[in-house]
Amino acid sequence: MTASTKSKTRGQPVVETANDDKGAIDRDTSWLTGSTPDTNRQETRRLPAADRHENGPRAPARRDPMEPLLAAGLPHYRAIVALDIERSTSRPDPVKAELRNKTYELFDAALYSAGIRKRHRDRYIDRGDGLLALIHPVDQALKTLLVNRAIPALSNLLADYNASLPYPSRTQRQLRVRVVTHAGDVRYDANGCFGEALDVAFRLLDAAPVKRALRETADPLILVISGDIYSSVVRHGYDGINQYAFHPLVRVQIAGKRYPGWIHIPATNDAAGNTDDR
Repeated sequence: MTASTKSKTRGQPVVETANDDKGAIDRDTSWLTGSTPDTNRQETRRLPAADRHENGPRAPARRDPMEPLLAAGLPHYRAIVALDIERSTSRPDPVKAELRNKTYELFDAALYSAGIRKRHRDRYIDRGDGLLALIHPVDQALKTLLVNRAIPALSNLLADYNASLPYPSRTQRQLRVRVVTHAGDVRYDANGCFGEALDVAFRLLDAAPVKRALRETADPLILVISGDIYSSVVRHGYDGINQYAFHPLVRVQIAGKRYPGWIHIPATNDAAGNTDDR
């Protein structure tokens, strides 16, 4: 007996059925277009596997409203946070694995402490010795929360973790990171995300003054922010942010355009009376 059977009556269309899912043949594609099938047709139709349920047919899945935008390659505004582990290339692979796992764990906990949940961001993008987080522009994930809540929380978590390490292995296993925050349009394709905003963020993160600032501080974290974050958040002093703790020590160039960066140096928090034009 064959996997499918055909029957035909005079004046009627072909009826084609199958004994199993793989062999099912469906000539009515109205379920793809959302149109109503012709009830006068003498044709037996099986729902596609994705639309069948053990208790009967289920309604076709609703399309993601983001699909047309993604298909068109249109950009999406995101708050951008990227971090890089200090001296990662000098560590043996087992230590790298430990530091990578701990980085994800502590960063996720820092976002959570600031009220930023998984639904407020894209899936983390791994960078080998760091990670990239793209935060959605919603009220629960304001850029202010990243600068004044999530990043300080991450710094405290890193300090606690490093202090818990056994002294003999502390130098090899301590976790210190550079962090950048930026915001802008990000584009997506089948291979991931890209765009000028990401180029700016990574150039700032990898800038020599930022690496030097981390080497020269005892803190486990150094933060560099972009001009967008400085002008839209920091200079206004939202949520008690002290703009004088940020110093314009970085400038990178992309496609002939220069982008400034401000490094956060906590030791200057007492300099609120400084009136220099930054």
